[in-house]
Amino acid sequence: MGRYNATIPIDQCIAGHLYIISARNASLGICNPKGNLFDKEVMSFTISRYKFSSNYLFDEVHWDADERYGTACPLLDVGPAPEFASRKDALDWLNAQCGKYDDKIEELDKQQFDWLKTVTAHAVREPCPKCKTPVVIDNGDPRHIQGMVIRQLVCPNPSCDWTEQENKKY
Repeated sequence: MGRYNATIPIDQCIAGHLYIISARNASLGICNPKGNLFDKEVMSFTISRYKFSSNYLFDEVHWDADERYGTACPLLDVGPAPEFASRKDALDWLNAQCGKYDDKIEELDKQQFDWLKTVTAHAVREPCPKCKTPVVIDNGDPRHIQGMVIRQLVCPNPSCDWTEQENKKY
């Protein structure tokens, strides 16, 4: 499952369809089952990316396709994209789609934010291994923080000195 509860699984994505995605560099992408990740074919979403003064096509890898480089979570299948005669035609078409789905993107963002608030509000409570006082353990997916996740767990009992640090690099 992706970082959101509504992420469309990799095996349900349809090649050539336009998706509303949650990704690092775009909110819309065309499903591409043959995206390139270090010369390996992976499920990705072709997006229109702006970087500095350049605008070009770029592949955001499906969240479930690669644990380290997966950045795109598809949230909604908008429908089939047309066939393109060239990469420039695809780029122009993707650029023309910007703004058409803003209301839906905003609605999906709000749903995901509400879901994340619910997940963290219902964190699992586990007993401290030393004194058995309940300690809140975050049960959410921490991959939305890039690079290194450091979680410091401290027993809330003032007379207990138990602490644990969990480092997770991805």
